[in-house]
Amino acid sequence: MNEQAAQIAADVRRVFADVRPPPLGGYVMHVCPECAELEEALRGRAWQDLSFDILFTHRDALPLLSPPALRFYLPAFLLAVLERYADADTMTQSLLHTVERGSASFDEPQLKVLSAFGAYLRDHHGDDYPDDLPERFVARLSCGGNVVEQADAPDEVRDGKGNRGPRR
Repeated sequence: MNEQAAQIAADVRRVFADVRPPPLGGYVMHVCPECAELEEALRGRAWQDLSFDILFTHRDALPLLSPPALRFYLPAFLLAVLERYADADTMTQSLLHTVERGSASFDEPQLKVLSAFGAYLRDHHGDDYPDDLPERFVARLSCGGNVVEQADAPDEVRDGKGNRGPRR
C-alpha cells in the first residue's frame, strides 16, 4: 500500500470509528437466502473484526445491506480494497455502485474520505474502469449526494434536503 492509500485508510478508521452498529435484525433489506447468509456472517461483528475472506465472500452483497448496516460495514470494504486491491475482484465495483446509488447517508468527514477513496482509485487504477466509475463516484459525492448534516437536537440529523430525521 502506498503512502496515499495508507493515509486514506487511517482516515477511514478515524471517521467511521464512532458509527453505531445496525440493530439486531436490521442488517439486510429483505428476506431471501442470500440476505440470511449475509446477516449471519455479519451479526454481532464489528467492522474492524471482519477478515478479508468474509468480505470477499460477500463482495457483491453490499446492495443487500440496510442503510445503517452499509454505513457501519462500509469501512471494512474500503480498507479491504485499499489494502488488497489486486485481490478484491468485483468488491470495488460493488462498493462504488452501492454508495453512488445513495442507499446510505454519510456525514461531511465521511464524504470527504469516500471522495478521497474514489479519487485514489481514479488516479491509481483508472485504467481498470472503462466506464469511469471512480470519476462518477467522486462527482456524485461532490454534488452533495448522500449528505447528512447535524441537526439542532443531538439525536436528530438533517439530510441533504434539510429534512430532519432520527440519528441512525
